[in-house]
Amino acid sequence: MPWINRQQNWLPKNAPLVRQNQETVYTVTEVAALLKVSRTTVYKWLAFDAPTEAVIPPDMWFKLPTGHIRIRRPAVDMLLNQA
Repeated sequence: MPWINRQQNWLPKNAPLVRQNQETVYTVTEVAALLKVSRTTVYKWLAFDAPTEAVIPPDMWFKLPTGHIRIRRPAVDMLLNQA
């Protein structure tokens, strides 16, 4: 279809990508390195079996479909301020 100019919908090669409402999250390994503790300690802080006893509250972390865990930045900041 020659009357359609497909290039109008393309991004320029050097166009910056706009990030909207993205929060900073950390892996368990990154949190362990920041706080100078082991990964096992971070997993214990998540307290899968007893959410009321968790150091990192359940609403401050989530699990990806791949099974990997991500911890939100406010939780890490809170732990850094306590240290």
